[in-house]
Amino acid sequence: MLDLVGDDCEPPSKSMMEPVVRDGGWGMWSAWECSADCDGGFGSRERLCNNPEPTLWGHNCPGWDVPRQFGLCNNHKCGTFSDEVRLRMLYSLANDPYLAGPEGGGAVCAQMSHGRVPGGPGAVLAA
Repeated sequence: MLDLVGDDCEPPSKSMMEPVVRDGGWGMWSAWECSADCDGGFGSRERLCNNPEPTLWGHNCPGWDVPRQFGLCNNHKCGTFSDEVRLRMLYSLANDPYLAGPEGGGAVCAQMSHGRVPGGPGAVLAA
């Protein structure tokens, strides 16, 4: 939303000044900001009306100016990996040519995808 009064007044961006009617579209949600790293917390995330940014002749996105979601987050037990961290580890392992081998998807990745961590029970990978 264009603020024409106050300290936050900035000139409109070049894309906003295009002489066309372009309505705004919602961008991607931001990452969750959570009050705790594990054992559950409360957090929020937001998204902006910038995909695309509306021109001066177009409409803002429907709904609130800056929608925000609130909810529980990081519900995994402390000392364990969250599902998101496990997926990032699998992706990193699958794309590492040394661990995955020349054809990709080597033994380390296969073991991880079946819930087994290389090094035996209780082994921990650094995140």
